Amino acid sequence: GMGPEWHHESGEDFPETGRQAGVKVMNAEEKTHLKKAEDLAYDCVQCGYCLPACPTYLTMKTETQSPRGRIHLVRMAAEGCITLDELSGPLDLCLGCRACEQVCPSNVQYGKMLELAKTAIQHHKKQSASPFRRFCEDVVFKQMFARKQVMNKLGSLLWIYQKSGAKKIAHMKPFRRLVPENLALFDKGLDEAKPPFKRNDGRRYPPAGER
Repeated sequence: GMGPEWHHESGEDFPETGRQAGVKVMNAEEKTHLKKAEDLAYDCVQCGYCLPACPTYLTMKTETQSPRGRIHLVRMAAEGCITLDELSGPLDLCLGCRACEQVCPSNVQYGKMLELAKTAIQHHKKQSASPFRRFCEDVVFKQMFARKQVMNKLGSLLWIYQKSGAKKIAHMKPFRRLVPENLALFDKGLDEAKPPFKRNDGRRYPPAGER
C-alpha cells in the first residue's frame, strides 16, 4: 500500500462474521442499492493511495476507517459476509469529503458508492425499527418539528423549566440517578431558551446592503 509507514494491510480490522450473515436480513430494495454500490467498489484495486488523504484514517489509524477499508466492507456486505448493521458504523464515521477521489489512480466513484450503501442502510434501519419507534419518529418529525405552534409551546415549557429552578433540581445528586445519563448530558448542553415575549414573531427581514 501507499499509505503512511504505520498503515494497515488491506483486510485488517474487519468484523469476524460468518459468510452469508447479511443476506437473510436484506430485502430486495436493499440488495439492489448494495449491488450498485458493489459494482462501483470493484473498480478499487486496493492500492492504498487514498490512505494519507483520508482524515478519519489519519486520526483513527484503523483500516475500517479508510476509504479502502470501507470499499472492502461494502463488498463484504453485498456478498453477505457481514450485516448492514456492521457496515453502518464505519460508513457513518466517513466525513464524505471525497478527498480520496482526488488521489485515486483508478477513478473509483467513492462518493456515489457511499451514497448507495447508506441508502441501503437507512432503508434497513427504517424497516427493522419497531412499530413503537416508527410511531415516535413520525410524531416527533412530522407532528412536532413541522409545526411552528407546537415548537413555540415546547420552547415556552423549556424556558419555564430552565428559569424556575427545575433544571437545577433535576441535576442535584438525589435526582441524578433518576435521569438517563445521555438525557442529562443533552440537557446540560442546551442553550438558554428565549422567553415567550422575545421569541421571533415570524416576520422576515431582507438583507441590508448590496450583493
